[in-house]
Amino acid sequence: MKSWSKSSTSLSASILETYQMSGGTYRVETYYYISEDGDREMGIIYSKTITY
Repeated sequence: MKSWSKSSTSLSASILETYQMSGGTYRVETYYYISEDGDREMGIIYSKTITY
């Protein structure tokens, strides 16, 4: 499992990481937390599942 954290005042985020993977079924799971002016939102975004 790969995990990282990044703070930004930008309105968008873009991450590119490359991994050598063996055969199997994969899906990316992204946890997000946004906080601004006392409001906050958090959740999980899932990519489509890919099988190699």
